[in-house]
Amino acid sequence: MSKNYDTDGLFVDTGLLRDHVSKLHERKKTATRLYESVRSMRRADDPAFAYKYDSILQNIEQLIEYFTRMASALDKIEGDATELSQKIGRLIEEDTDDTRHTISNNFML
Repeated sequence: MSKNYDTDGLFVDTGLLRDHVSKLHERKKTATRLYESVRSMRRADDPAFAYKYDSILQNIEQLIEYFTRMASALDKIEGDATELSQKIGRLIEEDTDDTRHTISNNFML
């Protein structure tokens, strides 16, 4: 998820992911407010035009669902990336300890 493509590894900027999730939540709030406004307009207008409002409301519902799912997906990616990073860190630590122990034993011979 880095702006620079690194052929030797993977870099996930969890801070950037959190920022993006925050923006998605804000857009969802805006879409929800828009939905409520259009719904109020529908109630106040001539019932003969309700079908036009219903179409608009359906489109806004799809936007809200999109923002919800994208935020959820990015939250999961952030969690998975953090968990993977911690697992790799533990493996490196264990391997480093094992290597130190092996080297120490070999030099004592």
